[in-house]
Amino acid sequence: NLSSPTCNHQRMLKPILFSCCLFCFAFTSKAATIIEATLITNPATSYRIIANQSALNDYEGQLLNEGKTNEKGELKAIFEIGTEQPVTLFIGKQFLKIWIIPNTSLQIIEVAGNHFQFKGEAAAHNIFFYQSGIMMPFTIPPAPSTQSFDPQLFFKYQDSLQQTRNDQYDELFSKNPPSKTFASFCKAEISHAAISAKSQYPLEYIYMKKTLEFSNIPAGYFRFW
Repeated sequence: NLSSPTCNHQRMLKPILFSCCLFCFAFTSKAATIIEATLITNPATSYRIIANQSALNDYEGQLLNEGKTNEKGELKAIFEIGTEQPVTLFIGKQFLKIWIIPNTSLQIIEVAGNHFQFKGEAAAHNIFFYQSGIMMPFTIPPAPSTQSFDPQLFFKYQDSLQQTRNDQYDELFSKNPPSKTFASFCKAEISHAAISAKSQYPLEYIYMKKTLEFSNIPAGYFRFW
C-alpha cells in the first residue's frame, strides 16, 4: 500500500521535532544546587539563603531561596549558582554561614542545639566552618575579660585561636586539599577575624569601661596590620 502524502510528511517531521526538543532541552536545562536541612530547633520557621553580601550592597546580597521549614524543621532549597562560594542561611534568630559547590547537594542535620552533621561533596568544607566557628561566630568562646587594658593577654588569646583554626584546617585537608577558592577564603577569614578583634579591642576600654584614653594606647599597638 502506498502511503498518503500527509502520512509521509508526518513521518518526516517526527525525527526533526524530536531532535529540536533534545536541542532545546540541552540548552535550557540547568543543573541545580540543593540544600536539604533538618533543623530540629527551628520547626515551622521562615528562612532565607543569601549570597554575595558585602558593604557594596549594604549587606543585602542576593536572595537565592526563601521559604519555611515544616513541623519537623525540614527544608529543601533549590537554586542556581555559578561558582563555589559561602552563602548565609538566616533562620529564626540565628544564621549559618555555609559553603556550597555548584550542581551538588548538601545535607545539614542538626543533632542537637547548634550541633550539626553534614553530607555531600561540600561536607568537609562545612565541617571546617562548623569546627572553626566560621559558620557561627557567636559560638566562639569570648576572650578573657579584664577590668584593665591588657593587650598582651588579649593577643595571646587571639593568636591561640588563630593557630587552632589553622591546625583544624590542616588536619581536615592535608590529604585531600580543597579548591584554591576555598583555601583562599578560609585563610583570609581566619586572618581577618584576628586582625579585626585586635583592632577593636581598645574600643571596649575607651568607650565602654572608660578606663583607657587614646593617648595611652601603647606605641606600635597596631603593628599586626
